Amino acid sequence: MIYEFFCCMPTRKLFTLFSVVFICSSCFMKHNILVLADEIYARLHFQNDHKSIAKYYPEGTILSSGISKWASAGGWRVLEYVRQRGTYSTPAMKLGYSLYPKRLAALRKAVASAASHTYSCAPAPVQYAALWLFTHDEESAEYMAHTRRILAAVAQYCHRKLEDVGVKVCSPTGGFYMFPDFEVLRDSLKQMGIETCHQMCKHLLDEKGIALMSGGPAFLRPDDELTVRFCFIDFIGTHALDESQKLGLNRPLPDDFVKDYCNSMYLAVNCLTSWVEETKKLIISK
Repeated sequence: MIYEFFCCMPTRKLFTLFSVVFICSSCFMKHNILVLADEIYARLHFQNDHKSIAKYYPEGTILSSGISKWASAGGWRVLEYVRQRGTYSTPAMKLGYSLYPKRLAALRKAVASAASHTYSCAPAPVQYAALWLFTHDEESAEYMAHTRRILAAVAQYCHRKLEDVGVKVCSPTGGFYMFPDFEVLRDSLKQMGIETCHQMCKHLLDEKGIALMSGGPAFLRPDDELTVRFCFIDFIGTHALDESQKLGLNRPLPDDFVKDYCNSMYLAVNCLTSWVEETKKLIISK
């Protein structure tokens, strides 16, 4: 079995259609490999153009997803039954679901049996909320359109600010994470007695109140590599959503949208980039 993310973890760069089709035809189909596709961020593709591997390899793909990410329902605990013609489904935790091809019905039953020893059901109000979401397609689609463009605006702003001070970072094409590399600060950090990413993150938390997760070991990067997990959803989503809805989808978000309606992220990334500039001056002054 191959475990496949819909986008590269943790940079949030998406697979191209060519990559998906090539991998399916040259590897999965050829060798009859079973694929467990994690597509929990799929509906957060900024251009709403996600290419599901299940479309090109339906007979061998178990599609795993949920609404804890794209529907902003993180932390909820609910079982979600998804009925799709020609597929089987099994409930999972945290508003999640899995779609199985017919030929894997026995595996689906085995997974459901094992799962029944872990959980049974969720509170009725939470289940009704999930049911409403899946029975109101128009409202759901509109919510997702606003969510995507808000996240895209914040991502673009943070990416630009980091690149402007010399931090290497891929521009995300979906989700709400980036994976910047602070190698530009290597020599300056050494002067401060900081040689690992964990030390750098602790320094940032202690001195600036900025919380970042080091690339190693959590994301299997070397301890001395200065890469971090950067999440850009530290803002009050309802404020941003209300303003986006007032503007309407036919009008673009204004240039100062992030500053005015995602202010926590605006302040945080500017504090971070100011720290980068200050830290770079240490090596210059020497």
